Amino acid sequence: MWTFQWASTLSAQPGFDGTATLELGQFGNEEPLSTNTMSITIETEQPFPIVNQNLVASLPSEIPNRFLLWGMYSLPKKFRLTPRIEYRSGFPYQPTNLLQQYITSIPGAQTRFPRYFSFDVRASKDIQVTPKHAIRLSTSVINLTNHFNALEIHSNAADPQYGRFFGNNNRKVLFDFDFLF
Repeated sequence: MWTFQWASTLSAQPGFDGTATLELGQFGNEEPLSTNTMSITIETEQPFPIVNQNLVASLPSEIPNRFLLWGMYSLPKKFRLTPRIEYRSGFPYQPTNLLQQYITSIPGAQTRFPRYFSFDVRASKDIQVTPKHAIRLSTSVINLTNHFNALEIHSNAADPQYGRFFGNNNRKVLFDFDFLF
């Protein structure tokens, strides 16, 4: 049976001297064959490293609830309708302090973006030009309901706008011209 052991320690206590120790184990049979120790010196003017120890948080891409529906409907005269509906829980984010260090939050209470909802639709028509070539004309409406879907947040607790969401993809209408061969 092959095992791999890995351990890492990084001191983030007051008086941090800028030295980190990294211990790596090698592949072995039941017992590690050998252990290597490497010392890394970190030059920094920050009083503490940005990465905190023992901080438990969700990954930025964690979506516990997601509903996605899409399809393609053929209509008369070679028209096509392609809707896409997406509803999901907001992505998690981790608040930071003035030094961009993560702030530990209450266990179980994860800060999240607001819920996301998007209803997009595309209508298209293929026009045959030659037996081998066609032109596709289409109109797409992105975020048909114009629902506010935040892209970013002021996550720094020292920011006067802390907790405010901003950035949004408003409703867009796109016209496409495709040459099919």
